[in-house]
Amino acid sequence: MVKSPIRLPSDLPHHSDRRHSTCSSHPIAALFRLHRTIRHRKPTNNIEKSIERFQDDVRTKVWVAQQQEENDGGNDKDFNPKLYLKNPQWEPPWAGVEIEDAVESFVLQIQDLHVKHQKPTTSKNLTYLQNQAMNSLVDHPYLFICPADKNMGITIWSLHDGITKILSQHLNNAQVYQNITHEIQAKKAELQHRWASFLATHSRFLPDNVVKFFKRAERVYGFDKIAPFRATCKVHKHPSVFRPVVAKVGTILEAISKWLDSELSLISEAYLSTWCVKDSDTFRSEVIQHVVRSTHRQATLDARAMYSNIDIDHAMGIMEKWIDLYISDHMLPPLARKGTIIAGLRLVMQWNLMKFGDSYFQQLIGTAMGTSCAVQFANLYFGWHEKEVIFPAFRDALQRIPFYKRFIDDVYLIWDGPFDDDWQSLEHVFNNYGILKWDFPKKASKSVDFLDLTLTIEGNRIVSKTYQKPANPYLYLPPHSAHAPGTMKGVIFGLLRTYYRQNSKFSDFVKISRLFFKRLVSQGWDQAVLKQLFKTAFNKLHHQLENPPPPPDPNAPRINQLFFHQTFHPNDMPRK
Repeated sequence: MVKSPIRLPSDLPHHSDRRHSTCSSHPIAALFRLHRTIRHRKPTNNIEKSIERFQDDVRTKVWVAQQQEENDGGNDKDFNPKLYLKNPQWEPPWAGVEIEDAVESFVLQIQDLHVKHQKPTTSKNLTYLQNQAMNSLVDHPYLFICPADKNMGITIWSLHDGITKILSQHLNNAQVYQNITHEIQAKKAELQHRWASFLATHSRFLPDNVVKFFKRAERVYGFDKIAPFRATCKVHKHPSVFRPVVAKVGTILEAISKWLDSELSLISEAYLSTWCVKDSDTFRSEVIQHVVRSTHRQATLDARAMYSNIDIDHAMGIMEKWIDLYISDHMLPPLARKGTIIAGLRLVMQWNLMKFGDSYFQQLIGTAMGTSCAVQFANLYFGWHEKEVIFPAFRDALQRIPFYKRFIDDVYLIWDGPFDDDWQSLEHVFNNYGILKWDFPKKASKSVDFLDLTLTIEGNRIVSKTYQKPANPYLYLPPHSAHAPGTMKGVIFGLLRTYYRQNSKFSDFVKISRLFFKRLVSQGWDQAVLKQLFKTAFNKLHHQLENPPPPPDPNAPRINQLFFHQTFHPNDMPRK
């Protein structure tokens, strides 16, 4: 479907239209609509720390370049930059007279500018009452504050209610979690023993750089750090529930999980890329090109708590089948280390330890939450069922599924014909795979919501428009937030470009753009300022559509860049 060229709508809302704004009136959202980056009276940069970091970056780049020259360009086919952990004791060597003199000259100029911009003072961008309110919420003894799911702001609970809900919905479920508070030291010791046993048994099957990564992780992370258990609140659900979040970064088993993620991604890219969705843009570009017949119906399916409903013993058998298939196709000989991958997966999945408050828990069933390889593991687990059972029966033999896409635990499909006995058979097949269950719609629909799109059948095509959850509070940056001047330009242009890609009809694009404008006005932005920002964004978008940039040249020389890092303050050194 061809759209009209980009132009600035002539009837952007006036100030009097603010009463028609669709911004959420959710009380929690209203409270936190005041949130912004706080502007201190003076810049707070630790200039010495920034200079030290910059010097280390320069010296490190010089050292790496020298190593690549000595090693004929540094072509190490086994090296994976994701599996690298810097030695905290290593200091980059001196970079040579010419480079060190240039750095020193730069540092002197930065220090002069820093002193110059320390003199002006400014008022905070919070009023006295706002500042007092924010301070009272920090470590409040009776309040529990956690982020809402799907980037939908902040929720506030009484401490008792929040913790009670998390415990009742998750951690007190004895089938999924075991309380190991009184045996945590023994669990740490056993984990250390299993780690050592894994390395002793399987190191000979791994590249040297991977083994080095594991051993360095042991020295840097150790075995005492336990991942904190957190939660986000699904405010778009009624009643609201908590989504479990486990922060595994910096824990010992994440080293193995990162390696497993790189190994499993090779299988996923080889076999699942045709039906597993990577992002909304790719999905939309495929679905709007599909030719729809009068007998076609749309449906979306949702897995019930996919991660915690994957039986690990069943999943291990599936992983072995994927690895055997990969080996038989002779696609990558190193994946012959089948036993090492399976042993690593068992260690990561069965030893997911977490801490909540002063209590410790171990996950008993399901995919280890928060771990790096969780997405690939879950995708491959159900992907085998799709490849071996669902597609042969319903897509190929019965020809009832002309289009099928899955994004982890959400499925979008086009069904050819009525929701009859074959549809009930499909539901039975989906739900006859381990302990994982899926929610199925009972009737057809011409319009469905999937990812951030609303998809509607019109004639022989599917048209899309932007979908936004009804409870979305639209917490955009307010005008008094202490962000760099160009930040809001990027926010507006980025969202308008996204809206243009998502909406098949230009009228839908104009409608969502106007709503975006109104929501920013509701956040306190001046309409004259916004109109200029929107006009600039529309012109830039129109220019990019008329003159699309050429695809990147893979053989083009790489541009090396260095960054001087500092915290932004409106009165500090300007970027130029």
